[in-house]
Amino acid sequence: MHKAVITVKPWGLRFSVPGGFTLMEALSTHGIYIEAPCGGWGTCGGCEVKVYPPGQKEGTIVQACQTPVEHDLIVELPKAVSEEDSENEGNLLVDFAGKVEQIDPVVEYHPVSLSLADASCWEEMQKYLPADLHLPENSTPELLNNMATMAEEHGELTAVVVDGVLNDFRPADATEKPLGIALDLGTTTAVGALVDLEKGVTLAVASSKNRQRAWGADVISRAAYAGQRPKNLKSLQKRAVETINHIIDNLEDEARAGDSPVDEIVIVGNPVMMHLLLGISPSFLVQAPFTPVIREAFHVSAQSLDINLNGNDSGSVYMAPSVSSYVGGDALAAVLATGMHKRKKPRLLLDIGTNGEMVLGWKDRMIACSTAAGPAFEGAHFRHGMGGTTGAVNRVELKNGEIRYGVIGKEKPSGICGSGVVDAVSTLLEAEIITSRGTFKPKEEIPPQFRDRFVEGEQGPEFILVPGKETVDGKDITLNRQEIGEFQLAKAAMRAGIKILLEHYGLEMSDVEEILLAGTFGTYLRPESAAAIGLWPSFPDHKVRSVGNAAGLGARMLLLSRKARRDVESLSTQIEHLNLADTPDFMREYTNAMSLGEEKRPVNR
Repeated sequence: MHKAVITVKPWGLRFSVPGGFTLMEALSTHGIYIEAPCGGWGTCGGCEVKVYPPGQKEGTIVQACQTPVEHDLIVELPKAVSEEDSENEGNLLVDFAGKVEQIDPVVEYHPVSLSLADASCWEEMQKYLPADLHLPENSTPELLNNMATMAEEHGELTAVVVDGVLNDFRPADATEKPLGIALDLGTTTAVGALVDLEKGVTLAVASSKNRQRAWGADVISRAAYAGQRPKNLKSLQKRAVETINHIIDNLEDEARAGDSPVDEIVIVGNPVMMHLLLGISPSFLVQAPFTPVIREAFHVSAQSLDINLNGNDSGSVYMAPSVSSYVGGDALAAVLATGMHKRKKPRLLLDIGTNGEMVLGWKDRMIACSTAAGPAFEGAHFRHGMGGTTGAVNRVELKNGEIRYGVIGKEKPSGICGSGVVDAVSTLLEAEIITSRGTFKPKEEIPPQFRDRFVEGEQGPEFILVPGKETVDGKDITLNRQEIGEFQLAKAAMRAGIKILLEHYGLEMSDVEEILLAGTFGTYLRPESAAAIGLWPSFPDHKVRSVGNAAGLGARMLLLSRKARRDVESLSTQIEHLNLADTPDFMREYTNAMSLGEEKRPVNR
C-alpha cells in the first residue's frame, strides 16, 4: 500500500502513513491533537491547517478532518497547537486538599511471614490475611507462583489487598508507601492527584487536555463519531487512556515517586467519558430511550485498560457510578465533596460546562438533571476562545467608563475563557453596546468612548475586548454577534434547566440556601455578572459560593474512604433523575431564557 510522508512544521517532525487516513487521524496517531469541536464532521472549521506539497511555498488552508492523505504533504500547524505547553494545563483549579472524616482506604498492606514448613504456602498465608479475602478471578495461578517464588527468596512478604481482593506480593523490606490516584476525567480536561493512602496527603497534582478533543468539543459529537465505525470507538478509548497515562507520568515526576507502584486509581467522569474509557459504545446514551450500558460502580484491572500505574500490573481501577445517561460519577463526587446530601436546607449545585449538570436538594431528597449547554462556557466555538488556563481573559468589567480585563497567570492575553465571556457579555450589556436580545446597537448609539472598538469583521460587526497591541499574537480579541448568540443558547439551556428543576421539586429560588458552583468555570465566574445576564433566577450574590474542583475532591474521598464509596453508591440510586427532554415546559422556559438581562434581585443582606 502506498504511504505518504507528512512533514509537520514548526517541529520538523516527519512520519509516513498509509492511504485511507484523514490528515487529522494521521496527526493524532503521532501525538498531535487539533481540536475539532464538531467531532470531525467538517462543520466548525476548528481544525484548519495550512498544507502544501514538498518544494512549494504557497499553501492551502484545509480542514484536517476532511482532508484525505493521498500524497506527501507539509503541514503548518497553528501556533496554539505547536506550543509544547498547550498540553500542560497548570493553572486549572486542582483543589484536592479537602478533609476526609476517616482515612480508611480499600488498599491494605498486610505483613506476612512464611516459614515454608509442613503447611502449604497458601494455608500459612491465610493466617495473616482477612477471613473474607477473595482471590482474583483471572490471575490466581500467577499470583500464587509469585508468592511462592518471593517466599523462597525473602520469607518476609507484604500482601497487597485491594477492596477485599488479594492483588500482589512484595518483599517486606520494600520501602514503598501505599499510593493511589484520584482522577476527574472531564470532557475537555482531566485532572489527577497522587495521594499517600496512609496519611491522606496529596503528593502531587497534574492535569491535561483530554486527547479525545480532536473528535468533538462535546459528548454528543464524540458519541456520534464513536458510532460511525468500530475503529473510531477504539481510537477514542485509546486517547482517553493516553490522557490518563500522561497525567500519571507527570504526577510521578512531580512527586519523585520513582518506582513506587500505584495500587489503585479512582476515576470519576460523565457517563459518555466512562463508556468510552471502557471501550463501550455510548450510542445508547444519545438516542431514545437514553439507556446507559452500565450505571453501577465498576472495578477493572488497570492492565486490561492499558493504564500504567507506574509499572504495577496488578493495580486496580475504581470507576464511580452514575445517576443516569447524562448525570455521572463526577456530579455524584461533587455532591459527596460538598456534603449537600447531609444538609438540612436545600442547595443547588451547578457544574456549568459542555454538559451542564445540576443537583437540587438536601438530606431528605435530591433531584438531578443535565442540559446540553454546549461548549460555549468553555470557550469553544469562539474564534478567540480557550480553556481557563494561562493567558485566558477571565475577567471583564466596566470601571470609570472604561472596559478593563484580567488574565489568568498575569501574562499577555491569548484568548478568552468561559467566565471571561460571561463577564464580557454582562459588561457589553451594562455599557449599552448590546441589547437584551444580544444584538449590537447602531454605532451612533454606542457611547462615544467605545465606538472605535466597534469594527466590521469577517462575520459582521464585532467588538474589540482586547486590542492587538496588548495580546500575545498581536491580534485583537473580539466578540461578534454569532458568538454572543452561541453564548445565549448555552445560558438559556442552563437557566431553563434550573427553572424546571425548581418547579419539579416544588421550590422557589428563595427556598434555596446556596448556589454551589463546581469546576474551573465556577471558580472564575463572578456571581454579579452571571446574575446580570440572567444565568439563574434572581438570587443574592453572597449566597453564591465556588466549591472548586468538587468532582476531583470527591474522587479523592472515594480513594481514601470506604464509607465515601458506600455513600456515593447509595446516592446513585437515591438521587432522582429529571429528563428535561421529556418535560413539556422545557422549550417554553428555554425560549424565555434567551433574553439577556437581570430580574429584580433580592437585597444582599
